[in-house]
Amino acid sequence: MLLSLFRTNQIFNSFFFLLYLLVLRSSFLLQGEVDSSLIVLSNSGILSDWLLGKLADSSVLVIEAITWILLVGQAVYLSLIARKHQLVANQILMPGAMYLLVMNLIPEFLPLSSILFANTFLMLALNQLLKTYRHSSAARLIFDVGIWVAVACLFHFSYGGFILLSLVGLGTLRAFKISEAITMWLGVLCIAFLLFAHAFWYDQLAIIWSEQVLNNVSWLDFQMNNDLVTYISLSLVGIIVAIVIFGYSGIVQRQNIQFQKKVNVLYWTLLIGGIAILFNVDNTVIQAAIIGIPAGVLLGLLLSNISKTTAEVIHLLLFIAVVAWHYHPYWLK
Repeated sequence: MLLSLFRTNQIFNSFFFLLYLLVLRSSFLLQGEVDSSLIVLSNSGILSDWLLGKLADSSVLVIEAITWILLVGQAVYLSLIARKHQLVANQILMPGAMYLLVMNLIPEFLPLSSILFANTFLMLALNQLLKTYRHSSAARLIFDVGIWVAVACLFHFSYGGFILLSLVGLGTLRAFKISEAITMWLGVLCIAFLLFAHAFWYDQLAIIWSEQVLNNVSWLDFQMNNDLVTYISLSLVGIIVAIVIFGYSGIVQRQNIQFQKKVNVLYWTLLIGGIAILFNVDNTVIQAAIIGIPAGVLLGLLLSNISKTTAEVIHLLLFIAVVAWHYHPYWLK
């Protein structure tokens, strides 16, 4: 079956990510036209605004190549993180594969967006955060967590909510210390200072403050179409979230304390990501991709820990539903 491609302990088999992604994105590749749907220009962070603005006039090939490099690279990195932190044993590609499934879950997730860039730095932050477990001298790691979360925030402002994850994660993985919380905040302030220095030097303080903060904070500001397509897309996201929430016992059963604590950090990431969406401006369906990392990894862990037959059935149903929904413009009139 399909999942057997990822039931391996060889990271070199991540070549199958390309085949998996090819099927998931086939509808997008076959659309046969060049339009603004290739990139989502959402004004969600100054770095993403600048970078996506530069790419806006690029060819389809360039934009899709960048998207594939980000997705496959992130999937491989997540698989390495899962193996390094002993979250998986012999099925190291499963978290990465399920991350690809979640990040291509619905048509709204397919274009290149600020979330895809921000995810790279959130992964770096999560890796450093998980390293702090039973690490006696973790100041450098904690400082790095603050730096990477702050950089992610510059690509998508809602990722600033993961500063709270850093604090909660430290309290989950080790005895909470005020000094370590301050160290994390120093990492955040380091990036903030560099941004301030740049804005001050080029006399753009008011502009950057407005574009990075004021224009990106709201409450329950949803800008979604009130139609069947939107409801089905949101339902698919809700199904994934429900599966990983109700699958908690299936993930942590018969696992050691280290495993359970690190999985709890991933659940906190899922919760905080969901809450962060509520404070975003002009929320559309694509904002749900913020939970892509924790949802993908947790789904991968669940399918790795339950019986192979059950895992195959769950994955096959999800895979068919996702691919079929991508082609809905052809059969849903």
